[in-house]
Amino acid sequence: MRKRGQITLFIIFGLIIVFAAIFFIYVSSVSLFFQPSKVIPANVEPIKNLIEQCLEDSAQPLINHMITHSGYTDLSTVGNNYFPELRVPYSLPRNREEMEIDLRDKIQSELETCIDFTQFEQFNIVEKRSLKLTVNIYDEDVTFSIEYPLEIINKQNNEIIRLLDFKKIIQTKLGKLSDLARNIMNKENTGITLTDPVTDESRTIHFLEEMTLDVLRSGSNVIFPYEGMEFTTDRRKWSIENDLKPELTNGLWANLGCITYQGTASEELPISCLDPTGTEDYSSYYQKFFIPLPQILDYKNTKVTITPKYKDEVIDFTEFSVSPSSGDNVEPILLFESRNPITNIIASPFKLYHHRYHIEYPVLFSLSEGDTFNFATEIIIKDNQADREDEFYFSTSPAFSLDIFCKDEEDTTEYTVQAVDKLTGLAIRDVEIEYQCVQYVCDIGKTSPDLIPNTNIERYGSFPKLTANFPFCYNGVLIANKENYIESTKVISEDFQARDTIKIEMTPLAKLDYELVIMDGLARRTTLDDNETILIMLSNTDQNYEEQIYYSPELEKEQIEFLVGNYKYNIIAHLTKDEAVIGGFIGEPEIKISRGDKTIVFSFIADSQLVNADEDTIANFLATLEEKSKEEIYQPIIKW
Repeated sequence: MRKRGQITLFIIFGLIIVFAAIFFIYVSSVSLFFQPSKVIPANVEPIKNLIEQCLEDSAQPLINHMITHSGYTDLSTVGNNYFPELRVPYSLPRNREEMEIDLRDKIQSELETCIDFTQFEQFNIVEKRSLKLTVNIYDEDVTFSIEYPLEIINKQNNEIIRLLDFKKIIQTKLGKLSDLARNIMNKENTGITLTDPVTDESRTIHFLEEMTLDVLRSGSNVIFPYEGMEFTTDRRKWSIENDLKPELTNGLWANLGCITYQGTASEELPISCLDPTGTEDYSSYYQKFFIPLPQILDYKNTKVTITPKYKDEVIDFTEFSVSPSSGDNVEPILLFESRNPITNIIASPFKLYHHRYHIEYPVLFSLSEGDTFNFATEIIIKDNQADREDEFYFSTSPAFSLDIFCKDEEDTTEYTVQAVDKLTGLAIRDVEIEYQCVQYVCDIGKTSPDLIPNTNIERYGSFPKLTANFPFCYNGVLIANKENYIESTKVISEDFQARDTIKIEMTPLAKLDYELVIMDGLARRTTLDDNETILIMLSNTDQNYEEQIYYSPELEKEQIEFLVGNYKYNIIAHLTKDEAVIGGFIGEPEIKISRGDKTIVFSFIADSQLVNADEDTIANFLATLEEKSKEEIYQPIIKW
């Protein structure tokens, strides 16, 4: 029995082996499975090559375009917002994923027209599924993966070969360099915080605008009419085209290359930016233009250069205006007209500068490390301030109407906005909240406390706030407005997550009456004569505050708004009689305003004898005015 069982077992195993061998031979003669990573029969190789060649022919020009045009495959979505001639957009895709989708969609549509199997007459080629393309942008390359199952039947012998997927890798630093571009623009848009080591006060700068403003300030007021006063008999007159534009071009040409970028090949200050004599330490000044960047990738071999657009060796400014000006000519602000025609030709020795610049010009950034990635932006200055909040430098959704954009319910993020009083830290009710993205400004609503459901009764302990959905916009800007507060803005950067509470501080204002004290030698009076006028200009640059008082006896006095709190004001005031300067005040007093304050008293240092004085006497008086204004007796006083 045991012997017969063994024989039966051997017979069974033998049959299994025979059937397996037959099946293997059949499958081998009828069907072969191939993937590009494996050996492919020579007669099928042209099919694989066609697909991969179509992929490369479609991808390489698009990658080249992205490298040279801010990461975009085409310019259809950016309108006319690009660097002239080179057509480099003033925006950037918000991340690599957006670039991958853009590249994928463009290539996939091109592949569908490029891949043509009709030339392979010896095969029946069957698409088992539609072509699916995946694009991955890495630091050093772009990888294209295609899922495209094909069944290839040889018409002569019915041999079946299956190709499943395809892959192509193109070496490029598109991903790495575009990340650096976004980091640089993010620093420019959101600003860099600087802290004064002496006063410990902080301020935020936009480094491109700050460099431009520094050139204007450094030449004030001989090269550029800017801010302050001057006592000179020299004639001061500038042509915007022939003086101001060329001088600003020279200053920017010498300084824009002195901006350095942390962790890059452009981290060190160039030799051209150092004092050749070694007597001046310029590096301490340029430290504020050392741009801190995230140290995630290695950019030590990446060079950063920045170039404005030039025309006839002068920057091609898209906007350059100065106020006040007369056509192309800019002159100091004269406080009075001389009655003497001879000295009127020479001009008054007392010159006031309170000029406002509106300047716009494009610059091109180039990031070079094997590949050269180009991106661009506009430098925008309005009223001597950086104006980044009115311009956006990252892509948003394609162009919509205002109504469609603001009412978008799909691509939105929920935030809670709380406006707080900068002085008390308390939340403020009925603050109007707007949201600006490029040309769109959406009314979002007003801050208010929560209500008990189904009632108009406020929930006890609830703080005023506004919870709403905000349309997608990279670096969109919150705008908060309420009477008796300065308008406040805040950028919603990528640091904020959905459902975050965003606090926006608002600086309160107080309206005060004003009184005047005229101190003329030992005499003291509080009213103006019929032929007298006063002009007082107040400003606080940090708070973007400016006010002006113009008064003469025939006018009604109007209240003036001040910042609530303890602030330093730049005050320039003058008193004229029959158009001759007979007094004034120049200084930077610190004024503490409380909400309950009613009146502020301005003092003028005067000399009534100046009415009939010559120009030199007036100049001598004005030359000492700023120093005299520092005396305690002349400081502004707050009255209850």
